[in-house]
Amino acid sequence: VDHFQTGSGLFSNFVYESKKQSEIHHEQHEEGHHLSHEVVIVFFVFFGLLIGGLTKEFSKRTGLPYSPMVFVLGIFLGYVHDTLGIFGQGLELMSSINPHGLLMIFIPTLIFEGGFNFDWHIFKKMMGQIVVLAVFGITLAAFMIMFVIKIILAYPDEKYSWVGAFMFGSIVSCTDAVAVLALLKDVGAPKKFNTLLEGESLLNDGTSMVLFTVATEVYKGTAKGAFGPIILFCELTFGGVILGLIFGFIATQWLKKIICDDILTINVTFVASYLVFYVAEFVDLPIKLSGVMALVALGLFMAAFGRTRIDVESDHAVHTFWRYTVYIAETIIFLLCGVLVSMKVILNPESLVEAEDYYKIILLYFCMIACRFGSVAIFMPYLQRSGYGLTWKEVYVLTWGGIRGAIGLCFALIISEDPAFPNILKQLILLDMAGCAVLTLTVNGLTTPQLVVKMGLNNQSAIKTKVFNSFLESMVSATEDHCGELKVNPYLNVCEWDKVFWIAGVEKYKSMIRDNYRTIEMAGFQQKNNAREMLDVALMSGSGPEHDDDFIIEARHRFLTSLKGVYWELFEVHQCGGDTVLLLLESANNDIDNEKTAMDSWSYIMNSFYNTYLMKVLVHMRELPYFGDHVKKLLYDQMVYVHEVTSTYITAHEKVEHEAHELPIPKHIIHKITEESKFCRGKAQEYLSQFLNLSFPEITQQVQTRKAAYSVIHKQKEIAEEFFHSGQIDDKEFEKINKHIIDSLTLLNNYESKWVKPTIKEMLEGIQLFRYLSGTELDQLIRVGQEKVIPQGEILLKENERMTGFYVITRGCVTESSEKTDSTYKEKKGVGSIISTVNLIYGTYQKSLTTCVTDSVVYCTFFPIDYVKTFIDSEAGVEEHLWKESIYALANIFTREFGPISRLDRTQINLLTQKGILRKYRVEDKFVVTKGLFIVLRGEVKEDGQSSLSPNRGNLEPQVFTAVSVGFVHQNLAMKLICSQQSTVFVIEDYDIDFEYVGGVLVQKETRKDSTLKKLTQQVHKKSYRSSNAYQVNILKDEPREIDEESRRQGF
Repeated sequence: VDHFQTGSGLFSNFVYESKKQSEIHHEQHEEGHHLSHEVVIVFFVFFGLLIGGLTKEFSKRTGLPYSPMVFVLGIFLGYVHDTLGIFGQGLELMSSINPHGLLMIFIPTLIFEGGFNFDWHIFKKMMGQIVVLAVFGITLAAFMIMFVIKIILAYPDEKYSWVGAFMFGSIVSCTDAVAVLALLKDVGAPKKFNTLLEGESLLNDGTSMVLFTVATEVYKGTAKGAFGPIILFCELTFGGVILGLIFGFIATQWLKKIICDDILTINVTFVASYLVFYVAEFVDLPIKLSGVMALVALGLFMAAFGRTRIDVESDHAVHTFWRYTVYIAETIIFLLCGVLVSMKVILNPESLVEAEDYYKIILLYFCMIACRFGSVAIFMPYLQRSGYGLTWKEVYVLTWGGIRGAIGLCFALIISEDPAFPNILKQLILLDMAGCAVLTLTVNGLTTPQLVVKMGLNNQSAIKTKVFNSFLESMVSATEDHCGELKVNPYLNVCEWDKVFWIAGVEKYKSMIRDNYRTIEMAGFQQKNNAREMLDVALMSGSGPEHDDDFIIEARHRFLTSLKGVYWELFEVHQCGGDTVLLLLESANNDIDNEKTAMDSWSYIMNSFYNTYLMKVLVHMRELPYFGDHVKKLLYDQMVYVHEVTSTYITAHEKVEHEAHELPIPKHIIHKITEESKFCRGKAQEYLSQFLNLSFPEITQQVQTRKAAYSVIHKQKEIAEEFFHSGQIDDKEFEKINKHIIDSLTLLNNYESKWVKPTIKEMLEGIQLFRYLSGTELDQLIRVGQEKVIPQGEILLKENERMTGFYVITRGCVTESSEKTDSTYKEKKGVGSIISTVNLIYGTYQKSLTTCVTDSVVYCTFFPIDYVKTFIDSEAGVEEHLWKESIYALANIFTREFGPISRLDRTQINLLTQKGILRKYRVEDKFVVTKGLFIVLRGEVKEDGQSSLSPNRGNLEPQVFTAVSVGFVHQNLAMKLICSQQSTVFVIEDYDIDFEYVGGVLVQKETRKDSTLKKLTQQVHKKSYRSSNAYQVNILKDEPREIDEESRRQGF
């Protein structure tokens, strides 16, 4: 009966509550305001993002920091939430959210993104400083604040116990640099200082979380023993770091396998960041782990090794995704924290906070800043010597810029919802943390940029300002010239050009130039007419400015920055792998760190990728019965890596050296910098030719094969995209082609080469010349071949001696050169080279033109000349191929006969010969060459003077072209020729981008036009080249000179 009566009472209560809820539900339904909690929360999130978007727009227009405005706006919305309808309901619901859920949702995004976008080189360089500030400095600051609360603020144990005070010190010491970094970048604070501030902020998040957890466990009495807190600290810190590294390794290995899939790439990074935090914080493991420390380790590991594993096509999408997710997290956290402070502290009717506690916030604020200064200043002897060093001016900014933000507020919210703590402690911690956050966000956040300017941390050298002014003046001049071209457009004849200039910001650029001039004058540098004139005088006179050292440092910095850009370009087109580009970037960054001394990046690379002792051990282990195959794989991968690093290094330096003349720096300074680069590149080329190609020819072949395959696939992709964007193929056809391209990339990415020395047949099949032979003919050639081992320093071929055969190098290196008068020919021939192509085609009937000497022990196969004669005569394509391969050598041997062509490098000549065709003529044969050039390789031809096609040369005798000489026929002209002997002629015609003489140098018309205009713009004052005089530029000597009247009449 008692049980029934109790049940009846419960049932009656249930009926009563159900009836009451039904009435409430009916009333809300009648008023049209009934919405589920889920709908209200979703509405709050999106309406909050709308508010954030409007605030962001206001921040852009006013320059006020975004995060403080959102936080203050949250306090206001929480204060008036009763009047906000559905949005107010959402605020009430969000105010009761579990803070652990808040951490789970937003902390992984904020911490991981901060680490993922770090500059790993700068972080590694400053790691000692960052660890000292973020670990020892934060721990010291937490203890100092504990003493401030208990001694200076004199809080009794009923409000703040010693452990409670330390717990508050641990969370209030946590800084958030996000709110102030954007402003620091705007005022031009040094990148290295920004990285120190950001790195310390990132790492101290983890330290604060660990200290907070330790203090919580001590307060609750779960950390037993005297060493309990220390053991817990170590578990949280090192356990979290190890877990983060494990997740990072798994994620990078997965990313390495993903090809052209943005969604899957984003998914891997997103899942890794949330899973590692969940496993560390919520999975029951034998030891306690810190989720924040795991996230920090994961983010930094991905910054160091993961970014280069992400496919180039997906990189932009990944970073865009993470930037937006961080924006969402920051907006919701700051808005919600403001709401919670307002509703749980200011408007809380059960608040135990007294009036004096509000006044103490101001004193706490100043004490907190003093504690931060003390925690940094005490380590200054180490900080000044470590990393990039630290000045006292930077200490002042570092102290003042220590903003308290979202992370500390989240910790305070966790305490406020934990029933293990007394109400007065929970309310005080939330109030004090919110007060410190508001004050630092508003006061420090708004004034830190002004402090940076006051301390002079945004100053740059006068040379850098002059170079930047030179760029600005070029932009203004180019803008004015472009507008001048547009003014003749009949469709723009009523345009208001004043408004165009105003919209384009030309006056702003001019104002920047004037401001820079004033800066230069204040720096105490004598200024002439303008910075452009000063540079031009140096450029045209050949004498450097007074401050050569400053110019050299600036030029070296710009050269190395361009070099880093080329490394990324080569990585993006798959000409090098992720590990390769990491090492190359690191070498360039190392030179930037030491930019006051000459570049020495090759020495850094050699010390990084090659360990002599390790290599010797691996070489001896490769014959072991069980481990041999794995050791061979390690050796092979290492040598592929070494070869890829070396070849990419050489390619990048060659490109930047070629483009360096475009820098607005005096030419003698540019020459000095390029000489430094050439010295480093020369050591790399020597290493590649005399070690890698000699010792590992099979690796050379496979690396080159991979690079060529990637290049071909990349070209296919470019063609497909071009046809798709031009409408020549539809989207279905494009997707079909794109799928094939992705399949090819996947196949190549997963292709594993084996370390097997190729046979002579495989070697010959890889050489273009022997592809003209059938399988039977190739076998016959191999049978007559003789394998030889030739010692270092031996002569394979001697100039002016008749050839008896040719060699194919299978291992080793040979130098081919000529001692002929005016000859500039000297070339190294490595694995797969024919010794010698030029003698094979030109020396078959005459004496050898070159001398070939072995640079080391050379393994090669010798083939007798008798078989080769039959081979050349039977295959027309063979002779043409041999002549094409020989033109570079001939041009450098017969420099006087080839004229300007001898100044072109091998790549340029190869591109030129690809467009030509070999022709053979008998005596008295006539032929016409139009718009191009021709090279007489054998025989003799002369200009047919009776031809009406030939240009009018007056009474001059017809030109005669003997063997190894060149003739040019410019655009809109033709030349009729007649053979006075049986002749072999290489003809390149109908070639629009033709070569012609400019100042004694042969250049392409399009290249000449662009480079000459650019140099005139850079070197000749505007008043000069707009006058009636015409100017030309000698590309080799950089010396403008006036054109004579005859050249003017000819239209030069």
